[in-house]
Amino acid sequence: MSTNIKRASNQIDMCEGALLPKFIKFAIPVMLSNMFQTLFNAADMAIIGMFCGDISLAAISSTGSLCSFLVGLLMGLSVGSNVLAARFFGAKDDDSLSKTLHTSLIMSVISGIVITALGLLAAPLLLEYMNVPENVLPLSKRYLFVYFLGITPTVVFNYAAAILRAVGDTKRPLYFLMASGTLNVILNIVFVTVIKFDPSGVAGVALATVIAQTLATVLIIRCLLREIGALRFEVKKLSLDKSIALQILRIGFPAGLQTSLFSVSNIAIQSSINVFGDAAISGSGAMATIEGVSYVAMNAWTTVVVSSTSQNYGVHNYKRILKSQLLGQACVITVGVIFAIFYSFLGKALLGIFVDSKEALEAGLLRMRYIGTLHFTCGMMDVLTSGLRGLGRSFVPMLVSLFGSVLLRIVWVNTVFLIPEYHKLETVFFIYPVSWVLTSCILLVMFIYTFRKLSRRTSKL
Repeated sequence: MSTNIKRASNQIDMCEGALLPKFIKFAIPVMLSNMFQTLFNAADMAIIGMFCGDISLAAISSTGSLCSFLVGLLMGLSVGSNVLAARFFGAKDDDSLSKTLHTSLIMSVISGIVITALGLLAAPLLLEYMNVPENVLPLSKRYLFVYFLGITPTVVFNYAAAILRAVGDTKRPLYFLMASGTLNVILNIVFVTVIKFDPSGVAGVALATVIAQTLATVLIIRCLLREIGALRFEVKKLSLDKSIALQILRIGFPAGLQTSLFSVSNIAIQSSINVFGDAAISGSGAMATIEGVSYVAMNAWTTVVVSSTSQNYGVHNYKRILKSQLLGQACVITVGVIFAIFYSFLGKALLGIFVDSKEALEAGLLRMRYIGTLHFTCGMMDVLTSGLRGLGRSFVPMLVSLFGSVLLRIVWVNTVFLIPEYHKLETVFFIYPVSWVLTSCILLVMFIYTFRKLSRRTSKL
């Protein structure tokens, strides 16, 4: 173990000094990274909507929850890498930090290969289960085929970025995503409007995404090869450290499973939306894309909370852990409310960029009223989850989410939604804020219990 590590200028130590300035310095690049990525994805949707029509847009929209389900389980392991790297960084354990980096990169490649196999084998069958309309289904399958063939670079990038963000280096992942996103938009235009790689546009958009993500991965690996200290990537050090891998799995697997469980409920909800036809699918999908901006803006603060909590847990500073949670809650509520106001005034104009039919526009506005304006409650839930993960308790939020969100949503769409007078879109959308609030209440109790238990245990040492 190294105990005298010189911190690089692009790293942020959350264990000392005022927290708010460090939160802001950490969160802004993450927020911009996430927002740029979401905006670039929105550009995909906008280009498809403008040049290829509502059916092609519905084809991509219908795949969102399915992609999250298949990718989320193994991608969630990057949360374990993030928590572990932040903990070792806070404890100034240089050797373990280096082992975490190299073990994580091997696990990312393995995860990418597994996700590819799952996607190619299971996605077509799951799409049929989701009641995707017959005129949309072939295009959805075409999009997913290309998407999953090139998923491994995306997984590797996310693992590597998780390590950099764990030590507070949030700027360089931002630069890599900006370069990748710019290329993505350019390739979308070229493939869809110039080359016309695929008449429907969906395969062209998927290919553009794969190529752009590969660029981001090349850039971040190049960055790690040139790094100094514990974060330097050296091919000769590539090995799967058993102890590190098990710790990553212990923290990351429940996080990934939680993401997949959320996706299971979202698949059930998407199936309920699909029965209303391609206008409802494209309108809801367009609004979901717009909501993605507020989600990732709030998610930046959850990333800060998990890193700050993990770093301070490494040195048993529980006062700063509690302060990190309270500060994170204040930040996500503020951001969420600002976006709710923004959506209320500009939601219709934004939706008009993606859809042109009255029915699709109405479906999008309906989703906005029930989900977009109450999105801050989702942020509150995620900050509590991040706090528990930072304390090494990843299994607890998974169980709470299973009950508070997943089971509740599945039961809702299979009971209340089936009642004739409630068989409408607003019934589907309403369950989102209800599940977020309920899950947040349970997570709050669990966070307080866990925090007190760990702090008392440490005080006795």
